[in-house]
Amino acid sequence: MQAPGVPKPLFRWIKPIVVSAAFLAFFLLADHFSTLVQVSAGIPDWCPTSGVSLAFLILFGLEYAPVVFGAVLVTGLWVHQISFGLSLLILAIFVTSGYSLAAYIISNVLHIDPHLNRSRDATLLILSALATSVIVAALNALVFLMDGRITTASYQLALIQLWVTDAIAILVVAPVFLVMRAPLRSLFAFSQASLDAIFRLLTSQRLLLLVSEILLQVALVAMVVMAIFSWTFTENFKPFYLCFLVLIAICLRHGIIGAVIANAITTTGVLLAGYFLAYQPVNITELQFFLVTLSMTGLVLGAVVTENKDGEKALRAAEARYRQMVEQTLIVIYIKAADRSGSILYISPQIEALTGYPPDEWVEDKNLWEKLLHPDDRDSVQSEIRRMNETRQPSASEYRMIARKGQVVWVRDEAVLVKDEKGKPRFWQGVLHDITQRKRREEELWAQSTQDSMTGLHSRAFFDAELARLQNSRLFPISVVMMDMDGLKMVNDSRGHAAGDELLRQTGLLLRGSFRSEDIIARIGGDEFAILLPDTDAVEADAIITRLKANLAAYNRNHPDLPISISIGAASGQKGTSLSELLKQADEIMYQQKTWRRKV
Repeated sequence: MQAPGVPKPLFRWIKPIVVSAAFLAFFLLADHFSTLVQVSAGIPDWCPTSGVSLAFLILFGLEYAPVVFGAVLVTGLWVHQISFGLSLLILAIFVTSGYSLAAYIISNVLHIDPHLNRSRDATLLILSALATSVIVAALNALVFLMDGRITTASYQLALIQLWVTDAIAILVVAPVFLVMRAPLRSLFAFSQASLDAIFRLLTSQRLLLLVSEILLQVALVAMVVMAIFSWTFTENFKPFYLCFLVLIAICLRHGIIGAVIANAITTTGVLLAGYFLAYQPVNITELQFFLVTLSMTGLVLGAVVTENKDGEKALRAAEARYRQMVEQTLIVIYIKAADRSGSILYISPQIEALTGYPPDEWVEDKNLWEKLLHPDDRDSVQSEIRRMNETRQPSASEYRMIARKGQVVWVRDEAVLVKDEKGKPRFWQGVLHDITQRKRREEELWAQSTQDSMTGLHSRAFFDAELARLQNSRLFPISVVMMDMDGLKMVNDSRGHAAGDELLRQTGLLLRGSFRSEDIIARIGGDEFAILLPDTDAVEADAIITRLKANLAAYNRNHPDLPISISIGAASGQKGTSLSELLKQADEIMYQQKTWRRKV
């Protein structure tokens, strides 16, 4: 049975207490020590932890804004020795409101990723820092003016100093502080874990590693705050640069590549500046501007490099997924050049199962596609290709190909033109569907619909279609023969339908053996037959009918028990003659013969 998890009400109280206490302690200590450094360096008094406040609200949410408000009040009373009153309350409200608004815009409006792995996120953070700091600095300077700490004449100078120092703190401190997002998320993930899992976590090296990462980052933020405002600190505490190597290792472990590059550039710049300027007169303002320039450069460069790397990685992953999808699907996918050559640039492996030719042969042999086209379809396919090249419109066609072993393969070819962002053609992308089975089923259905199942001759529907086709053809003169079986009903009544069916089948065989292969022989009724004889005049039609009568007589001599008796009528016509009229004439002649034979 699984152990119960931590009671959620208890965790909801533990987490904010721990987070708030840690933030207050860090805020007070960082502000206290940085203020001591500022006083010794002769820098105007101000609140240097603005970057920490903004990063804190981004990391943990706006519900911690009261904690920031309390931290500002306490540091104002304890560190800056400001008497409690309206001006201090207004100052705390302005600072808290300014950075709460900035955190809300950054997280919920601009949707900036705290890892700063995209150039968009880095650029928006820089702009947000500059805009937020100038608003907060203006409000703070106004409070200082109301409190009498500055004069009207020095308001503009104080505003600039506050703005610059706030912006530096945000741009340098916030990215370093935001790196905590990854280990903090892992640390607080135990809220949904079981008691056994929490015990294992507390006794594991993983917890020690996460806590060490967070404490190291807090220490680094404090050092960066002091380094911004005191070159003496930077000179005397050079070993703190080694801590940045640990920070970079933390970033790499959590995949925060943009932060690695940004912090590495900032650290390297400060180290080089400290090396070259350690024994020269130093202007703290110049160093501050130098540091903020490095930070902005590192942020943007780190984001751009990461974005490009992530883009390449995403592209490779997308290509791998696309290739896997293409190679696992049943259809053939191809890419052809957009020029008139239409050479194959890529074709999926399924083409080998379809045609017997592997993809590399299709790419190497530029004419293989044309070579495999069925002779009867080559003209229509080439015409479609010319239309595609001229109109650049999508194509869909069905044609036959001759596979390596000689079998005929039916394919449906669908292609679209892929263009670049400027609308210029890049290549044709298409798919080949194997429709061989479908075509076979269609042929079977067509045969069933156009063939008489009893005799194997053509059906009435097929005969009518051919009659219409020949009417507009150049195959005149055309002859039409109409025939009707005599006595079929009598055979059915006296000897059964099986005997009548056999008589029909034998009649079909007799007709196929008597007429030519190009003649169209059809059973158009129960005991009626019609034959179309293209390119045949009356003389030739009489000769064929004579052959039919001779074959009929021979059959009857060999089958006296079930003889065949048929009445025949024929008519011939030249170009311009209506075949329907010829059919009527032949039918009339046939019935005249049938009537005469009954009398006889």
